[in-house]
Amino acid sequence: MKKKILFIVVLLSINLFSQENNDNRFSILFQNGMGLSEISLNSNLHSGTSQNISLLGSYNFKNGYLLTTGVSQNQITFIANTFNQKIEAYSIPLKFGFNFSVGKKKTSKTNLLAAIGFTYNIYSNVNIGDVDVEINDNNYSFVADLGANFILSDKLFLNIYFNNTTDFNEVDFANGDNFKIKKKKKINISIGYNF
Repeated sequence: MKKKILFIVVLLSINLFSQENNDNRFSILFQNGMGLSEISLNSNLHSGTSQNISLLGSYNFKNGYLLTTGVSQNQITFIANTFNQKIEAYSIPLKFGFNFSVGKKKTSKTNLLAAIGFTYNIYSNVNIGDVDVEINDNNYSFVADLGANFILSDKLFLNIYFNNTTDFNEVDFANGDNFKIKKKKKINISIGYNF
């Protein structure tokens, strides 16, 4: 984890001095992602699948830096104790990152995309078998993105990136169970519009 953070910080530093200033822009992105998850349920590890749909807003600063937030609907499914289990949550991310292009001018149609940040997860539904379980709390996650940004036109762009998420703390159910997402690795694809 420390090596990943250090790598992103180094790329951010290089990016600061490698590009000419561009106008600030606001963009809206629609995102869809799918992947694999590792869940700790009552300290027992289980593997499952995850998917998300997001509506995000991104403020693009000079030198390619960006600040992203929005709302995501997430669903994780896995099997534990012979029951299908489904966890649904709404997440509010806050990520800082950049689009890094090689060279002095940001004229490349393909850029490296990287970001780190946090998400606040609001759990809306946990279903064990056919029984809904009440949730007592919410939690925070660390998130890191690494991928590519493809400029389609002056207004439209496409992002394809790998996303890694890890929960900071466990979430308690009303029935005494608890869970924590140890790893959630997804491939996300988003289409965006620059204003």
